[in-house]
Amino acid sequence: MMRFFGVFAVVGGILGGACTQDTSAQIKDALEETIKDKLKKEEVDAPGAAVAQPELLANKLGLYIECARATDAAVRERQRLYLARVDEGGIPRTKEPREELGPIPEQGVERCMKARKEGPHLQPPQADLEAKTAAYVDALTAYRERLAAALASIDALATHRGQPDPATRERLSAERSALVSAYDAWVAAAEGLGIEIAASQERVDTAVLERIERRSGRGLEYQSRAFVMRSRPLIQCLGEGPTSACEAAYFTLEEAHGELHAYLEAHPDEGARVFWFDHFITSADEYFTAARALLGRIRGGDAGRAEVDKVLAEFGDLVRDASNLRFDRLGQRGEGAAAEGAGDSGGAAAAAESAGE
Repeated sequence: MMRFFGVFAVVGGILGGACTQDTSAQIKDALEETIKDKLKKEEVDAPGAAVAQPELLANKLGLYIECARATDAAVRERQRLYLARVDEGGIPRTKEPREELGPIPEQGVERCMKARKEGPHLQPPQADLEAKTAAYVDALTAYRERLAAALASIDALATHRGQPDPATRERLSAERSALVSAYDAWVAAAEGLGIEIAASQERVDTAVLERIERRSGRGLEYQSRAFVMRSRPLIQCLGEGPTSACEAAYFTLEEAHGELHAYLEAHPDEGARVFWFDHFITSADEYFTAARALLGRIRGGDAGRAEVDKVLAEFGDLVRDASNLRFDRLGQRGEGAAAEGAGDSGGAAAAAESAGE
């Protein structure tokens, strides 16, 4: 009854005036259109609407994920390099060239601007996600400006002879403090955006798997999609750095990998009937192997960027191969990945997966 309150209020406003025989048909038509429009809007805005068509949310979510993916690592790496380059007072420790310490890539910033501008116009509405993205873009812009000022000072000091004068020292110290504060604000905004992306991704994942299960049960399509989705938490964790906190995400991956192979052992002929499955299972195994090796390095305290990059690269291969899977010959409706997503290959499960790459 509550969902119709707004409609009844409009109805009361229309019928509250005097009706004549000449206007009754017009009122009836207007009333019907008002009710249709109201119900249509409520269906879109309802909490469950976000997963009624997961491909819509996956398509929208992809904008925000591309923004984060194109800028998150770049910001963290530049801040690390900057703090290694300058002392507590903001003075460079060396006058060596700083080629590796460049600005935030313009392409990444443009993707975030695009997400902020276009995202709110895509269905379904995601007010929290949109707000967190706006906060993230503001924080990214502020950090980018502070970094540019700091890099300009480093370049100027590279050609400066002797020690900086007191006024320069004060300015450099202020620049360093401002950059650190801007970075801290960006980290907070990144965490907020990450939480919203993860929540939205979980809704997409759940909806996609439920749709597959309703259509064909927990067969090979379900197991394949579930493996990719359960692989994603490790990638998300590694965004914060390779630490022991990622062990739980690894164990989720390990469990999913075991379940996928257990299904294949119980149904040895199914994989041969799925287009591209041999490539997919190879990528799944290589990703799991890289993740297991990384976990060993994490436990040994010597995990580096190269090991993390290896896992990220293998996950990228996994997602691309998953987007090519077609399950038509398993006796399903012939929709394959196209039924569950809107990724590069045109499928909705592919969108749900590539969104989290």
